[in-house]
Amino acid sequence: MIRAGIIGAGYIAQAHARAYAALPQAHLAVIADSRLDRAERLAGLCQARAVADLDSLLSAGVDVLSVCTPTPAHAELAIA
Repeated sequence: MIRAGIIGAGYIAQAHARAYAALPQAHLAVIADSRLDRAERLAGLCQARAVADLDSLLSAGVDVLSVCTPTPAHAELAIA
């Protein structure tokens, strides 16, 4: 089973969450957003854990990560 995470909990993250839900070999484990309330809302729909930062998401031991933040933040997050 692949453990997935999403950083960012806005509109596009919802599409990524639906895509992970459709994959029998994947489990969406963690959703991170600097606005924890947004992460909690989306995580509640997906039975995932909500966290407020990338370090917490990465420490959860995900195998794959969707970067669903505004484009200018992608490089920094991907490098981390």
